[in-house]
Amino acid sequence: MRRYRRMRKKKQRKLLILVVCSIFVFMSVGYAAMQTELNIGAKGNVVKKVTGAEAILDQVNIVTTGDGLYKDSYEENQYIYRGSNPNNYITFNNEQWRIVSVNTNDNTIKIIRNEVLEDRVFHSSFCSTAYNITDKEVKKDKNGIYQINRIDYLFVEPPPVEVYLGCNKWDEPAELNTYLNEVYYNNTLSEVARNQIEESWFNVGPVSYSSNYSLSDNMEQSKSAKWQGKIGLIDVTEYVKASTNSVCDSVYDFYSNGSCYNDAQDYLDISDIFWTISPRLESDSGFVFYIDSNGNLNHYDAYYSRGVRPVVYLSPNIQITGGDGSQNDPYELTI
Repeated sequence: MRRYRRMRKKKQRKLLILVVCSIFVFMSVGYAAMQTELNIGAKGNVVKKVTGAEAILDQVNIVTTGDGLYKDSYEENQYIYRGSNPNNYITFNNEQWRIVSVNTNDNTIKIIRNEVLEDRVFHSSFCSTAYNITDKEVKKDKNGIYQINRIDYLFVEPPPVEVYLGCNKWDEPAELNTYLNEVYYNNTLSEVARNQIEESWFNVGPVSYSSNYSLSDNMEQSKSAKWQGKIGLIDVTEYVKASTNSVCDSVYDFYSNGSCYNDAQDYLDISDIFWTISPRLESDSGFVFYIDSNGNLNHYDAYYSRGVRPVVYLSPNIQITGGDGSQNDPYELTI
């Protein structure tokens, strides 16, 4: 009898242990499943923060005709606005600016002020410098144009022994460069706007207006010199690329073709006069390209006054918080 009771108690203990273990396993599996559901749900609720160039590309369709955002056929991973009046308006420094381009390499947005600041000289003194030219420094390029290697200036005829150059280089720096990056930056831009700027590289090389050069050639000339800073100006080739007029596809066209500047189809043409950042290549007197009130490309001595349209790159951390890019509802941003 006692033996029977001991066996019964032993079975009960085993059964109890089995039940407890089963409950423990069930609870462990249930908890793991619930935790997995919570994790999946949490991950599903995480919204990726889209910033910089990606924020524009996330909500703008790429076009191939008319006004809008185009894939740049010259620059890898860059998209540019083209046409008479694309929806590329953006509020910056409590002012209306326009988006020129977005670049996925560094996730930046390049913008230009939609109105000109007061007229200013590019550089106030002529400050010519004499260069003695040797035969070793002179060569012909693929179009038969003579080039001086050391100073990157072109001459149709063999250059003289001595050449004088004016102060027309943005990176020397030009006086306008100093004004924008010191006085204007510190006194006119708000603290919020200053924090939204990304210091970046600007192409500042001298550009030819000769018919011997295509836009691709002009772009290579512009890239021959670079300057890194906060505030620059529009590059003359960017002005050309913004046009959707099929006959306006080089600096030469905008300089000499009446069809171009009478119907540029270019939102950067605001019927006002303003400097570009690009010096003229065929020059020994310090000429710089500017846009005239007819939308034509022209050039003049750096010590003359022209309007100023600042250009900046926005931080890759910029977020678009509202607007559709139209003039009446420009993009709003924060960082």
